Amino acid sequence: MKLIRKKGADRIKIVGHNRAVFWLMIVLLILLLTIVFYLKVNGDFGDKNFECVVDNDCVPSSCSHSVSCVPINHAPNCSGVYSTQVCQPNTLDCGQGSCLCKKGKCGTSLD
Repeated sequence: MKLIRKKGADRIKIVGHNRAVFWLMIVLLILLLTIVFYLKVNGDFGDKNFECVVDNDCVPSSCSHSVSCVPINHAPNCSGVYSTQVCQPNTLDCGQGSCLCKKGKCGTSLD
């Protein structure tokens, strides 16, 4: 891009075909900023809509006989909690099911 500043001129002049390139760059920059703003406002930008990415990001929602799963940062505190050794049907007990990450949400293989 060739910029010319004449002596005594108040501004810089963009010459020739560079003017079209300059305006194209301005339009593309505005378009990019508009897209980023739209994604940020609608919540499609970043990972805030996702509870998980892989199965290990999900854990059982309760300390015993759990039927659902939650993100690992919402895991229950099971220290000092004692549970029966009974394998309740239709729960995650005894390996009957497991926690899975399905489309960014925690679920179970029981679903």
